[in-house]
Amino acid sequence: MGITICIENLYDSVGGHLVEGPCCNARKASERMDQFNERYRAEVLGFCFDTGHANIAGIDFERFITTLGSRLKVLHIHDNDGVSDLHQIPFTFTKTRENLSSTDWDGFVRGLKKIRFDGVLSFETAPVLTAFPEEMKEQVLRFIAEIGEYFCGY
Repeated sequence: MGITICIENLYDSVGGHLVEGPCCNARKASERMDQFNERYRAEVLGFCFDTGHANIAGIDFERFITTLGSRLKVLHIHDNDGVSDLHQIPFTFTKTRENLSSTDWDGFVRGLKKIRFDGVLSFETAPVLTAFPEEMKEQVLRFIAEIGEYFCGY
């Protein structure tokens, strides 16, 4: 049928703390996908890497992406402060006083480049659009598209 179901990295809340959740171990997720794909002799499972969830869980983006390799099919791209799942435009959050991005976008791009990613980019940034005046929404969408071109412009 040509349908691939993608599993996604999630975070979990334990005692009020956000920690790695299901599919946050790239090696284990890869083994599981490979087992299913071999069993059904088709690419029935792939992976959707969620940058916001990975940032909250403290995942090493480059290592995670390179471990997944060609199993990575979809990217859910959005930014946050490393604490809450805010679904903001990439590069919009910085660490306090350090003026460095709270998300490892450099590691993200290095990982994509290493595996020659050619899958789907899905920007989970819809909440941002409601904050902008109607007259600016087209510009904001163009800006988000340019970020996507930057991520895959290797």
